[in-house]
Amino acid sequence: MSDRVLWLSGAKGISSRLKFRLDEILLKASISPASVIHATLWRTIPDVMVPKGKNKWVLNQEKLPQIEAALDKLIATFSPKVIVANDDSVLRFVTQSENSLNVSRGSVYHYKGVPVLCVDRLSSIFEVNYGSWIMLSDIGKLARWVKDKQKPQPPFTYKVCRTLGDCQEAERFLDDAIAISTDIETKDGITCIGYTGLSNDGRVETFVFPFLNPLVPTGCFWQTEADEVWVWQTIKRINANRAIKFTQNGAYDAAYFIAYRIPLRNWFVDTYHLFHCIYPEAPKTLNFIASMVLDYVQYWKDENKAKK
Repeated sequence: MSDRVLWLSGAKGISSRLKFRLDEILLKASISPASVIHATLWRTIPDVMVPKGKNKWVLNQEKLPQIEAALDKLIATFSPKVIVANDDSVLRFVTQSENSLNVSRGSVYHYKGVPVLCVDRLSSIFEVNYGSWIMLSDIGKLARWVKDKQKPQPPFTYKVCRTLGDCQEAERFLDDAIAISTDIETKDGITCIGYTGLSNDGRVETFVFPFLNPLVPTGCFWQTEADEVWVWQTIKRINANRAIKFTQNGAYDAAYFIAYRIPLRNWFVDTYHLFHCIYPEAPKTLNFIASMVLDYVQYWKDENKAKK
């Protein structure tokens, strides 16, 4: 299989100034610029994007069949090993969602068997001072996919603790974990608590302890007060175990835990502040940090709010 990369850009394609800077970044990541084929659908499909309000463009729904046909033709012509998308017009087909390029960048999707890496607009290299740093990180991810050196990632497991037995199972796993990350959701108090534990043998498991059930008159997930007290005692033991604790902007979570008298023991790492140390001016949201260190990231928060 060839090591060709098909780079799909928006608007008029890529300017000579941007290509020169991009080639420098490609070379730093050990990718030959000669193996990168630049193309844009905007030149072959008129009005692929249409204006919607001030300074906002959206995909022209009437052009969807033409866009898909053009994508398929490019893939058939060049047989790329990896596609890079920094064009909003192809996201609909690549991500199967309405998410924008901004929240899709850094993630790898698959379009008809071909891996597709979403990256930010090349103009960001010049527009923000951390743009080159982010682009180099994304191009490093591209290099791994071109060279078949993808990061091994543990399978994702997720369990909602709906019974006391589920809570006991979670405590047993988390009590033997060497590291635990935690996060809370709140609405007039803690509504649920999530834990992800890393075991000595490399297993990663996630558990969620719910406390709010908006579908019942009391609003309580647990049917009896005794059960809920028992679950909170379990949470207290988990928070106090010997594992190293990780959070994302955990001052908020830790304050709630203190107020509930179940403080975190061995809370050593906060990814928000860790990334602040790496690049103070870069974004430090959870989805951004995840996009820098993982290949498969799906942004869900705004999407969830819209559905709500």
